[in-house]
Amino acid sequence: MVYAFARSVAAGTGKGYWLDELLTQLVTSQQSISKIMSALRAPIDGQPPLFYMIEDLASRLVANQDIALRLPAALGLVCTILCVYIFLRRQSGRLIALLSTAFLMTTAAWLYAEEARPYSMVVGCISLALVCYQRAPSPKWMVLLGASLALAQSLHYLAVLSFVPFGLAELEESLRTKKVRWGVWSALAVGVLPLLLFWNLLALNKAYYGAYHAALGYNFARAVHAYGDLLITDGPVGMGIAVTAAVGLAIARRNPPREPDHSEPSGRENERILIAGLLGLPFIAYVFVLATHAPMASRYFLPGVLGFPLSIGFTLARIPRQAVLFFAAYLLTTVGVTEMHFWRYIAAGRTDLANQGAATAKFIASAGHPQLPIVVPSGDILWVVRYAFPDSPGRFVYLTKDQDGPNDTTDKSLTNAQRYAPIHVRRASDFIAANPNFLIYDGAGSPAQWLILQVLAEGYSVELLAADVNRAVYLVQKPQPAN
Repeated sequence: MVYAFARSVAAGTGKGYWLDELLTQLVTSQQSISKIMSALRAPIDGQPPLFYMIEDLASRLVANQDIALRLPAALGLVCTILCVYIFLRRQSGRLIALLSTAFLMTTAAWLYAEEARPYSMVVGCISLALVCYQRAPSPKWMVLLGASLALAQSLHYLAVLSFVPFGLAELEESLRTKKVRWGVWSALAVGVLPLLLFWNLLALNKAYYGAYHAALGYNFARAVHAYGDLLITDGPVGMGIAVTAAVGLAIARRNPPREPDHSEPSGRENERILIAGLLGLPFIAYVFVLATHAPMASRYFLPGVLGFPLSIGFTLARIPRQAVLFFAAYLLTTVGVTEMHFWRYIAAGRTDLANQGAATAKFIASAGHPQLPIVVPSGDILWVVRYAFPDSPGRFVYLTKDQDGPNDTTDKSLTNAQRYAPIHVRRASDFIAANPNFLIYDGAGSPAQWLILQVLAEGYSVELLAADVNRAVYLVQKPQPAN
């Protein structure tokens, strides 16, 4: 737990914010509940209000904001590690619990603990819910179960997907025992209440972004590849590991654990169903998308990573010890090499972050024409303003394509963000007509290609002023009329 927290904080010092984190920072910087709510109604970003309030509190604790806004995510990972270990210790013994929990170090849970987004905190809440559910139907634990689920739902709207495995597990319990544990069902119902509380905000967000989110597409093939996202590997490899974990879970169910904690009951069938449900979250999300046409990305069901250490722990406790040694050798090698690589390059990454903003400012300045507006036709515009030009941000413009309004989520986020950030957002044809001369800063991936083609089609000249491997600055000029 100590190592995970220190590692996450260190990782946060070695990289700048990406677009979604910059949106977190933009909303959090409003520094009052009323102003945060106003920004969410704009809407700039699409998380529930409690997330930004937690981030606002964190921002007041540490001066370095690149670290401060990532602290809650790091604490989410710490909570996850503790709760997964406690859950597995009860059914598989201490050694297997420790070994299986360490598998989290090879999953996306390790990565999202470095980001100023709610996903790591949601995983921590669901992990706590696992421990509470394992102790059902104790009233005090059911109160805590409801609270942990409600907190998860208050951090991300689609946390409700992670409630489905709990419902399946409890349904199995009810059918098998012919009894209804009302405390568990009440806790699940309490977990959904924040969704109803923030329904107007969610509806507003869906109305503004929904059609463009849906265009992203989350189909059956994407659900398969989501396992690669959760395990930081290729889709087929991730799917193979998931199937192997599920098969192990099914085969090992007939065998008692070698070293359970005999002070508590272990190996209950509903816990196995719960673990299987977490493994199946990518497909639960797929069914949800089919039914609601909601936006979906693998990070929205990040608690699915919990299915892997839990199924591994369940299986390892019920198979020959020799197989445990093979798994331990694989895990220690993988984690050891990965972590050595991380610590070897983290110092360089921290130095790069310190220099990258200044280098970007110097690169753009090398093109000259300091009086001209600079078009950054990608979400990088917020990064450039924050890290490269914090003292002269008024020059920067983001252009949307010539359609009926913004055409994707970045366009729509930045269109509203200009009310809170020192940037300008304009329709491409309107800006070009009003500015006969301007610069284009084109970062990696050539996002400016469409804009260059448009100005060329309208008869403007485009001159390359500066370039390196990853970026370029162009001068766009309107041709002078002939004498």
